[in-house]
Amino acid sequence: MTYPKEYGLNISATTKRESLIRNENAKYLANYTLDQIDKGFDFIRQQKHDGEPKYLKMDVDLCVGAVRDANKKRAAHQEYTPLPPPKQSKEERKAQVSKWREEFESV
Repeated sequence: MTYPKEYGLNISATTKRESLIRNENAKYLANYTLDQIDKGFDFIRQQKHDGEPKYLKMDVDLCVGAVRDANKKRAAHQEYTPLPPPKQSKEERKAQVSKWREEFESV
């Protein structure tokens, strides 16, 4: 496969096999920009460098999955929503815990 004109090359498949692979997986990559796809391939390079065995032997599905995972919104990027305050007061919770301890010790 060749790279887009931005990289100084023409977009064209060099073999029929590459063309079929591109058509088969286009629906998965159509929603991503070139920057997002590059981010996925950077992720693959980093995993290979770290010696991750899954990334030493590549296939198309693994590449498409890496692009998807590299651009997935992680929990650290989601908005923080604090837990609601407890319905019981601190003293009521302490009494409940001591009641459970007594029940546990009697068993």
